[in-house]
Amino acid sequence: MAAHDGPYQVYISFAGDTRNNFTGFLQSALKREGFDVFEDKNLLVGEPILPSLFRIIRSSKLSILVISKGYVDSKWCLVEMIEIVERYQSKCQIVQPVFFDVDPRDVLHQTGIVAESLQKHKREFDEKTLKKWKNALTVVAGIRGYELSVNQDQAKVVDLVVQEALIESGRFRSLDSRGKVFISYRGKDTGKTFIGFLHSALEREGIDVYKDENLSIGEMIQPIISRIIQSTKISIPVISKGYADSQWCLVELAEMVECYEPKRQIILPVFFDVDPNETGIFDASFEKHKEHKIDEQTLKRWKNALTVVAHLPGYKLKDVEGDQAELVDLIVEKVLIESSSFRSNDGCAKVFTNYQREDTGNNFSGVLRSALGKRRIDAFINSENLGRGKLFPNHFGIIRSTIISISIISKRYADNKWCLIELAEMVERYEANCQIIVPVFLDVDPEDVKHQTGIFKASFEKHKNDEIDERTLKIWKHALTVVAGISGFQLKDVNGNQAKLVDLIVGSALIKSSSFVGKHGSKQQIPSPECNAGW
Repeated sequence: MAAHDGPYQVYISFAGDTRNNFTGFLQSALKREGFDVFEDKNLLVGEPILPSLFRIIRSSKLSILVISKGYVDSKWCLVEMIEIVERYQSKCQIVQPVFFDVDPRDVLHQTGIVAESLQKHKREFDEKTLKKWKNALTVVAGIRGYELSVNQDQAKVVDLVVQEALIESGRFRSLDSRGKVFISYRGKDTGKTFIGFLHSALEREGIDVYKDENLSIGEMIQPIISRIIQSTKISIPVISKGYADSQWCLVELAEMVECYEPKRQIILPVFFDVDPNETGIFDASFEKHKEHKIDEQTLKRWKNALTVVAHLPGYKLKDVEGDQAELVDLIVEKVLIESSSFRSNDGCAKVFTNYQREDTGNNFSGVLRSALGKRRIDAFINSENLGRGKLFPNHFGIIRSTIISISIISKRYADNKWCLIELAEMVERYEANCQIIVPVFLDVDPEDVKHQTGIFKASFEKHKNDEIDERTLKIWKHALTVVAGISGFQLKDVNGNQAKLVDLIVGSALIKSSSFVGKHGSKQQIPSPECNAGW
């Protein structure tokens, strides 16, 4: 699928309940990568809707179905889905389903909220039509896709969907020159701890990281994972005690080893509570695979991959006396050296993003960070990059080293004392003409922010109850008053369209960073000496 080889490359089928959040973010992300994405506003006035939609679907190489709670309620979505499924079954189109706060099993068996929606359609549609819709839903539920709850990180799923679109279009290799890393691991062993820290640390250094989480629901498609591994510069298998229990980990490892010599790919193995010299530690795992009737040739391929990796120079958790943070630092440093992407004060603009994680961390703020990164703006995210209770003193140094601070003020923003501490530091820098602040008022009234009324008054009452002293409260209130008086962005000004708001903020950050640099000299001179007082 070459870029711009038809009127519409990508068709997104979705209901209105995701237009201003996930689907809007996805549309913007695909456009930024050069895809033609159909939007319903592109239909000509007076043009017959169904024939036009069918023509557009048929001209698309990829269709993405965002199956939300409102999707099956919409007869138009179901009509689109029938056409998309017919194209998929005739092998004329690639289909990617995203199950947004919907259980794929309810889609597969038409139970739960899906059953409730179909029941409503019985009043208007005959059994033949309903049967077609049910069959199409069954097909869609069986396609490898992405599952996402409203509390999960929407930005990561958007990135995964876009990444797969790039792979399918043959343009994955033409992404920017930053290092690309594939991490193979067993989620039960390390997914919620070590891998999360490693992933975040690599991304902070501008390294594109592909993890296999969210890759599939049910069966993993091996050709997809093979192409991803083949396109990466470095692979990091995190070999834990349960690693060889996972068939998918072994499939990934075998692919890495096959790319190791001919492709000159770098493998950096991490032996996590496992001794590479110990023999027989995975015997029990392979016995289980035999019981599941994995053929001898495949088992031999997997064993060979483990043998090769065991003899490669890597990292052992025991060598750092179990200190996972130190191990992460060592790996990141090695990746930066190997990928030739070590960046020390390069020409990138630097932005600090201040937000209340519980309100926006998994949607708006995450998508904003991703969008800034794609425009080569280094975005430091407070709650991802700092541990709670470890705010000082490096934290202030980070804020002081940034060109722009973006404060995303949401309904529970002032509930969070860390947000207010950060804001006070940002305002101090702003008042000293050392920093630009871009406020974003997300579903809050700037007047409430300015005067600490409404929901903000309630937040300060809580802080009083927590015995925060009056002097500190006064500093926080002053910071809110100052920020409310700065020209910024409001969600209501874009009719609730969060994706459009992200684009506006990114555009503003690019303009403001250039303006700031032009005024103060090169980026490497920021902050200026007079701004360093008190460091």
